[in-house]
Amino acid sequence: MDVFEEIQYHQIGSDPLSGKCYTHNDTYEILQVFSDGGTVLLNDNIYPLTRGSIYLIRGMLVHGTNPAIPESYCRNKVILKYSYIKHLFSLTELDAEGQETLESEGGYFPLTDEESKEADRLFFEIYESYLENSSYAKTEITGNLLQLLFLVFSFVKKKQPQPDLSSSRIGGILQYINERLTEELSLDQIAAAVGISKYYLCRLFRTKVGMTVLEYIAHRRLSLAKEKLIMTELSVAQIAFSVGFCNTSHFCRLFKQQEGMSPNTFRGKYSLKAMRKRN
Repeated sequence: MDVFEEIQYHQIGSDPLSGKCYTHNDTYEILQVFSDGGTVLLNDNIYPLTRGSIYLIRGMLVHGTNPAIPESYCRNKVILKYSYIKHLFSLTELDAEGQETLESEGGYFPLTDEESKEADRLFFEIYESYLENSSYAKTEITGNLLQLLFLVFSFVKKKQPQPDLSSSRIGGILQYINERLTEELSLDQIAAAVGISKYYLCRLFRTKVGMTVLEYIAHRRLSLAKEKLIMTELSVAQIAFSVGFCNTSHFCRLFKQQEGMSPNTFRGKYSLKAMRKRN
């Protein structure tokens, strides 16, 4: 069952990646949480971490959970190959625009108590089939995943909630950063733009987002760079400058720290040209 990267049911305790900003290549995560308090970062949006809610997360994008009490953080999750989630989306009745939005961006879905219990039951069935590892397991998992997606998509058809960041200070900070992500950014500049001290900016951002301002900026830029390495034939230097790095060596060093490989190696593994050759 090589399309499944990880399946967990009622996993409890601190996640080693909580409070950190990260990406996964070529994956897609379906996450259900059973804890209240905290936030979930999905690229350039921050959503509340609420009991029973489901989060769809495109692995290529910057994301992270920041639970209020990490030790009691409880969640269900399925991490799939991105190509497989695209296949599952194609089997649903969601319109093309909705499919494209969720494939590329993910989303946040605060379910009702009844919907949450049904989603939890489906996660349990998926987990049990995964452990069984029989010849029918993949078929059973696929069927339950489709039911889970139908549950979420019924919510999408009504109205997917959007983060109300316009009225919050952290929303203004994120908006300012992401509108100027490819430009030169400094803590002093951001603090002055949103009308707060640099000290308060750093403390607020760390509390709400779960990482430092500079970590967030670097990871968002690296995420953009990964997409360009996959989708374009621009040189590494051109990509580095286009996403906001002023030094190619610094870009390559950060990229290798995060991905465990150089930008050129990453391109050789994940680019569209490389995938076409393998197929």
